[in-house]
Amino acid sequence: MTDENKGKIWRVRDDLVWCGEPASINLGIMGFDVEDYIFNPDRAYEDLSRERGEGLAVVDVSLVGKIEGEGRYTSESTSGFYLTGVRLMKDLIKANPDKFPEHAMMFTIADPKTMVYSQAKEFCRVHRIPLLEGRDHDGYSFGEAIKERYEQVFGDR
Repeated sequence: MTDENKGKIWRVRDDLVWCGEPASINLGIMGFDVEDYIFNPDRAYEDLSRERGEGLAVVDVSLVGKIEGEGRYTSESTSGFYLTGVRLMKDLIKANPDKFPEHAMMFTIADPKTMVYSQAKEFCRVHRIPLLEGRDHDGYSFGEAIKERYEQVFGDR
């Protein structure tokens, strides 16, 4: 596989430091076209629910959506933003079943003893979506894990 035109990665997240920017930079160096939806699950839904091209969505389990006003992913609709990514993935599976859940993976830094973690883990198990546990990764290894999932879905290009 060359580092040119490996494919598209859509990252739906709200972290800017931990595995945020370092992972996106690493994926870009590996040749992926990375599109970040930072603090914007509503826009991610609008785009990915209609997406037909080749690419992998990488969705944070807990991310802030619409704080004030109208929006699909409000605090009330996502258990205080703790399960925004799970709600987004449910919506994408319903809206775009030819693409999701196969072309997705999720990640969390939630403590394994929490309700957030157990609900995300169960959702991912039922839908056969890989769940990356962020506390086990830095920006480099997080990018490598995303690359591995991409290659599982689309092959080594």
